[in-house]
Amino acid sequence: MAWQKWMMIFAVLAMASLAACRGLPGGSAGVLGKGETGVYFAQPLDGAVFEDNEVKIVMAVQGKEVRPAGEIIPGTGHHHLIINSDASERGETVARSRQTIHFSNGETTAAITLPTGTHSLTLQFANGLHVSYGEKWRHTIKITVK
Repeated sequence: MAWQKWMMIFAVLAMASLAACRGLPGGSAGVLGKGETGVYFAQPLDGAVFEDNEVKIVMAVQGKEVRPAGEIIPGTGHHHLIINSDASERGETVARSRQTIHFSNGETTAAITLPTGTHSLTLQFANGLHVSYGEKWRHTIKITVK
């Protein structure tokens, strides 16, 4: 019976620790706090290390709805993944380049292949015509591929 009590205490402490991480700057636990708006990486988290070159990306947004590109509908947009490059400022069209993946069909997951090394990944949310919503609607993390 005593071990069940300790397991319950451990479970409560683990949940409390996860809840506390939600409030850390940059969405350290991969989520935004209650009432916050913006985009974030549900996966991977900042500082993640990968043993192989394939990286699974899960993109999320709070405060806007993900929709395919093509038309401007207030409160909606789609994701862009910028790899090792600078993000677009508010009002600028997200560049088409080798470092930028446009998720024009409204995708929220992807698998990408990266070379060995440390990489900067920036998630940028933009409207239906690929015009950036700016700094509030982007999130950057660093990951390492071994």
